[in-house]
Amino acid sequence: MVVSESRAMKAVITLLRVLIILNLVAAGFFLLLLVGSYADIVQTKIQQSGADVSPAALLASVRLVMTIGLLSVPFAHVLLIRLKAIVGTVQAGDPFVADNAGHLKTIAWTLLALQLLDVGFGFASAIAEEPFGWTFSLTGWLAVILLFVLARVFDHGTRMREELAGTV
Repeated sequence: MVVSESRAMKAVITLLRVLIILNLVAAGFFLLLLVGSYADIVQTKIQQSGADVSPAALLASVRLVMTIGLLSVPFAHVLLIRLKAIVGTVQAGDPFVADNAGHLKTIAWTLLALQLLDVGFGFASAIAEEPFGWTFSLTGWLAVILLFVLARVFDHGTRMREELAGTV
């Protein structure tokens, strides 16, 4: 059982490393698209697209979406790095350490920021009259609450563990 758990943790760490790299690639992609949206050829294509929404509104919403994407990259990076640190303590066999409570709280704050950016994405979709297909999701907001509670549980549990170790 320990061997499969160790393999699972190694796989999770590998996945997190890949996600960290993909997040950085996404930053380059968002930046490239944002800069590219200022090119004359892109503006001409949007004007010729015949979309129901005005070309200026569509271009503004595309730029807003790319900006939101760029803003989400550092938050996602912090979230992934902190999650990787937590997984590292699980792999080491001691996840109930004080640092993990702080990691969980930081992850909760970053997830909250990402949820707020998602609302901005919804706003951009509304400007462009829904071409991005955004819908409100309660799941992310519940995850934020769950993470804040879990961080508090970890903090309390870690303090209880330290007190118990001091009395033995």
